[in-house]
Amino acid sequence: MRTVKLLCVLIIFSCVSLTASAQLLGAGAQMTEKGKFEFAINAHSRYLLNKGAVNFFLFGAVDYTSGSTKLSGLNIKPVSATLDFAGLVFGDHADKGLLWLSCDAGYLLNFSKKDTDGVVITPNIMCSYSLFYVKTGYDFNVMENNRQFFVRLGLILSL
Repeated sequence: MRTVKLLCVLIIFSCVSLTASAQLLGAGAQMTEKGKFEFAINAHSRYLLNKGAVNFFLFGAVDYTSGSTKLSGLNIKPVSATLDFAGLVFGDHADKGLLWLSCDAGYLLNFSKKDTDGVVITPNIMCSYSLFYVKTGYDFNVMENNRQFFVRLGLILSL
């Protein structure tokens, strides 16, 4: 049964990513504050850009984290307000890196725990260079009052 759920999530994730014309695809491992490791995949699609010394984006995103924490599952994020400091930090190599300060808002569908679905706010920082990224943040489910700190390491592909 668990394999069927995982397969369904991967199919939904793929369809949403392709339909939304994802500009960033990532996969990696996530560690939560309770020392649990989870597999994480995500896709981001930018729909608003304001260029400047510090770029401002609005993204839509889909995240999936495996695991049994109260904040793992499919997180559909229609709003992710993002500031990109890559031009200031990486200079002439800004096209190879990202340094984002973001706040995401979305709805979590948790497949492993009952009654933990809800609206999740996630302030986070993500840094990537070339194909590798590190992301750290704090998930807060405002409906269920569940919280968790996380650190995610992985590979990212910019399309």
